[in-house]
Amino acid sequence: MGNETGVTAVVREIYGKYLDEVTRKEAARKPGEGLFGRRGGAKDDPCHQIFAEKVETALKDAAEAGLSPAEAGALLEYVYFAPIEEHPARSAYWMLLAIHGLTLPLIDALTAEDAAALAARYEEGYPRRERLPAQERALEKLRERAGEETRRSRRLFKR
Repeated sequence: MGNETGVTAVVREIYGKYLDEVTRKEAARKPGEGLFGRRGGAKDDPCHQIFAEKVETALKDAAEAGLSPAEAGALLEYVYFAPIEEHPARSAYWMLLAIHGLTLPLIDALTAEDAAALAARYEEGYPRRERLPAQERALEKLRERAGEETRRSRRLFKR
């Protein structure tokens, strides 16, 4: 893992533009905007949906192109750990986490060893109590690819 390929560079650029835009919108926010459930502010901006659509297209194109294990590893590593390493605005943080659910088809391109290493780092970076459902699905798929028994499979076979 760690190779920066064309698709990783494209996704990194999409993330960079999105985070810059959210930062600008947060800085331009008026006092009280979005407080007490009122609409408005950076959290309601359509840039979040546009970002999600662009990333979804890039990830879908990457999965269809058939990435090597190294390429898939580099891409997944960036997507999974950008919320931690990029220190985004709060309104962008949750979107970056939700995007993890779009990565499931790419996990199949990883080797079992890379999937195991990525799953271990993922568990360390995102404690269980803080994970969104999209993150749980990504982690479960990483564990499955690594050949580990998952929580879901343990529950199914205990009955």
